[in-house]
Amino acid sequence: MAQKRWDRNEFFGHLAGMDEAQLKKMLWTLYWRGTAAQRERIEGLVDPTLAEAKKREAHEAPEAGRVLAEVREFATLARAGAYMARDRRVSPRERTRWRMTFRNLANDAVSSLKGDDVESAESAVSIMVDLACEMWGHDLFRSEDPIEAARFVVSDAIKAMWLRRRQQDPAEFVRRAPEQLLRWESPSGWTRHGEGGDRRTGTDVGSGSRQIAADTGHVAPVRRQLRRRLQPVDARRH
Repeated sequence: MAQKRWDRNEFFGHLAGMDEAQLKKMLWTLYWRGTAAQRERIEGLVDPTLAEAKKREAHEAPEAGRVLAEVREFATLARAGAYMARDRRVSPRERTRWRMTFRNLANDAVSSLKGDDVESAESAVSIMVDLACEMWGHDLFRSEDPIEAARFVVSDAIKAMWLRRRQQDPAEFVRRAPEQLLRWESPSGWTRHGEGGDRRTGTDVGSGSRQIAADTGHVAPVRRQLRRRLQPVDARRH
């Protein structure tokens, strides 16, 4: 049977006989031997400014240039097969942690869209989406379904990128979205077995682009750009 917790009065009653040095020693023991969450909680109680700083840091966008450099390096190594076979550029430990690395980079890329360097942030997201599309048909990592393993919802990343581009430069959104739509659209999703976040949410890139365009009155321009890009393809077919 679980031991009953002390109530507030019982707790303070047991502390009443302890001096300041004993209280500090007890708190230090809890801090030093506790979990990361427990240490963070104690730090916040001892110095409230640390908790506020961490909250601000969590809401700040990562530096897009740094994220883009890390994303490019990761994609280059993945495409070179460094995460599949022996390669001194990727340690055995990192090779088994590729899911975490992929997920962290994808999250950082999307988060960096909140900053001012939209061009670098969009490039970082685009590389991660391109890599996700390549992972569907190529073994870049040791996994039966790498997108599902990395828990990367491709459509959400693309939507976030398009919303930021539309906010930054509507005309550039109209110019870029059709080409990206043709490159990334996948009606059946990006996971190999038809599962994952994109399939569960029922979201696809095409519907996402139409919704974003509709929200800002850009449906007609996007359609014109899409038809213009499809014309060379239709001509070759005939």
